[in-house]
Amino acid sequence: MKNKFFLQILTVLAVAVLMQSCSKENATTTVDVKTEKGVEVYSPSEIKGLKHYNGHEVDYHVNEEGDFHQVVVKIDDLTLEATVAYEPLSLTYNGHGAILKESQKAALAATAQELAELVLAKNGIQGDFVSFNETENTIVRVLGHWSEIPAGYVLGEQQSGINIDRSLGDDGIKCVKRGRYYYVSFDNSSGTAFTEYRKAGYTSNVSTCMGLCGGNCGYWWWPKTWTLDCFEHDQCYATLNTGGGPTNGHCGDEWFDAADDFLFGYIAGCRG
Repeated sequence: MKNKFFLQILTVLAVAVLMQSCSKENATTTVDVKTEKGVEVYSPSEIKGLKHYNGHEVDYHVNEEGDFHQVVVKIDDLTLEATVAYEPLSLTYNGHGAILKESQKAALAATAQELAELVLAKNGIQGDFVSFNETENTIVRVLGHWSEIPAGYVLGEQQSGINIDRSLGDDGIKCVKRGRYYYVSFDNSSGTAFTEYRKAGYTSNVSTCMGLCGGNCGYWWWPKTWTLDCFEHDQCYATLNTGGGPTNGHCGDEWFDAADDFLFGYIAGCRG
């Protein structure tokens, strides 16, 4: 009887040791994943890290300070900054005159992707969407914004909704649903206005995801955002058969109108 009793005790102890070992192993794995991705700080209000990509160094930091999220990204010898507020919505970028090379933009995109993958691993998928909090959304979106800046564009100070003197209007953040029809309005460099009745998500001569904010339909890790301003920018690009970046004479103002949608649309629930 005593031998049986001691055998039961040993069994319980063995299971406890095994559980503790597994727990330690899992904890170590979590730390290793963050270290491998270069993340130094990861909390609901702050994310900081360092990434090396094809000869470039990306040092990024987003920190919630009062009502604002402050972003500082240093890539090689360039410093890019952004100030973001969610209540009320406001957005200011400052690139301090930087001109990004294509390889630097690729490094920023790769950093955004790795952070999005970390969010996916941490938060999982809720329904059809990955859940991003404001801090996560800010750093992934801001990095993504800079990664899509056209070649040769000088990154100065830009505040959303400011100095847009020729557009049919910033629609704020108005969500659109894929498969539904909307009136989209835009104008050209001469001020001639166009209004078309189009289905969100249709395939055009420039995109297979008309109305999706951002420049690439295929980024699985991108927080998907569908808004009217992004749709109008895409339609301007498609109809006038011209470039869609901020320097374009026809559609540059629509690009700036969509800047706040790109950053805030996902948080606002514009998920298509």
